[in-house]
Amino acid sequence: GCFYTSSFNIEINDDITYNLMTSSISCFNGNNGIIDISNIQGGIPPYFISLTTGSNEYTSSYNNNLLAGDYILTITDNSDCNVSENIILTQNNEILFTITQSYEQCYNNIEINALGGIPPYSYNIITPNIVYNSNSNFIGLYSDNIDRIFITASVMDSLGCSTTKTFEIYGRTYEYSGSYCEQT
Repeated sequence: GCFYTSSFNIEINDDITYNLMTSSISCFNGNNGIIDISNIQGGIPPYFISLTTGSNEYTSSYNNNLLAGDYILTITDNSDCNVSENIILTQNNEILFTITQSYEQCYNNIEINALGGIPPYSYNIITPNIVYNSNSNFIGLYSDNIDRIFITASVMDSLGCSTTKTFEIYGRTYEYSGSYCEQT
């Protein structure tokens, strides 16, 4: 028989590489996460980007306003070769707080105990007027001779994340007798 000899080159493309920058969510239940894919190289251009989480798919190299969660990044080149990576965007813990009420003479004292977020915290409460305070103790809130009042308390962490709750506190009824108060 006849012999035929031929030579050919097999081109092997470089693996697909890229740079990845992520920024997690600063506040609990926030939506300021970022996934930024840049400098895609290797394979055969053009590239198709797919970033999925649940039923959502993003096809841009720069994705912002993202929620916390698990994302799957897949970059596919023109010859259907791909590379995938799991990405987790985290969020800070929810700011939770309680209040403790005590009395001193004619006044309510409120202490706020907070956790979560990123300390240090700043606090404010709203009774009929706004009171700002850098620590967690609010001293001398006059009960105004009523049995109960509603206060709105807010806690803000060092990143500007905040939470607000309304509490009902029970006052004591006082009468002024000279220079001091008497409970009636």
